[in-house]
Amino acid sequence: GIRQTAHLYPWRNSYSVLIESYSSGGIGGAAHGGTFGQASTVALDALLGASKFIELSNTHLYRLDVWYRLLNSGVFLPPVAGTDLPNNPFREPWQPFLGETRTYVQVEDTTDFEKWKTALENGKVFVSSGPIINLKVNGQELGSTIQLPKGGGEIEIEAEISSSQPILGMEIVHNGTILEVESKNR
Repeated sequence: GIRQTAHLYPWRNSYSVLIESYSSGGIGGAAHGGTFGQASTVALDALLGASKFIELSNTHLYRLDVWYRLLNSGVFLPPVAGTDLPNNPFREPWQPFLGETRTYVQVEDTTDFEKWKTALENGKVFVSSGPIINLKVNGQELGSTIQLPKGGGEIEIEAEISSSQPILGMEIVHNGTILEVESKNR
């Protein structure tokens, strides 16, 4: 029981679970934007190399603050998303449908899990609740690192969006702030 353990909670810490997952051929990361639980260890897990991604969205929950802090600290965790609480066949009306928010990974061989994991870890990924996004920054594709001179610089973003529904707009976010962009609609 809880009173007989040296720990407040008798379950394993996330670091040991993530390491075991990775050493067993799997991949693991932080759920719920890294804010799940009373004392999230997502930053420490990322710094120690245990967390390979961070879930930014699970249909009804969008959490970017921890991810932004990690990015601003020089720690990149690829974003992922998925459906939370489908609870079928007894789904409540407020619960999301399976597949509402998805993770797309750019990989050559879609049947090779090792190549998929490598592409995810290398940041060749985007999250969407519908549109398919092709994105290049300074001519570089997803997963590239763009080095700007000290003091910053300008970048050129090329984006193509495909959707079965009309696109209302696209936002570019920098440090949590939506930037003004020049749009060359075609």
